[in-house]
Amino acid sequence: MNNGKTVVTVLDDEPRMISALKRLLGTHGYEVVLFETGEDFIKAARGLFPTCLLPHLHMPRASGFEVLQSMAAFERRLPIVLLPLTISVHPKNHA
Repeated sequence: MNNGKTVVTVLDDEPRMISALKRLLGTHGYEVVLFETGEDFIKAARGLFPTCLLPHLHMPRASGFEVLQSMAAFERRLPIVLLPLTISVHPKNHA
């Protein structure tokens, strides 16, 4: 799956965030594996070997918090970067 690239697993249910992260990380040479629910990640996690995990904290069917709890049962460690609840960009902040 990784073709020599660093694998980053993203867990998010917001299409705009998924698109932005996939584009940003892909541009920098990372392979991005996406899950739209924490439950889907938990089911697949034992067969995955990501280099880094980016979970969104509030998702349907197993939150980022539940994902973190499930990761404690795994026999390996990996960097985890928590995604914020929401990202809001206001045009006046870019002036």
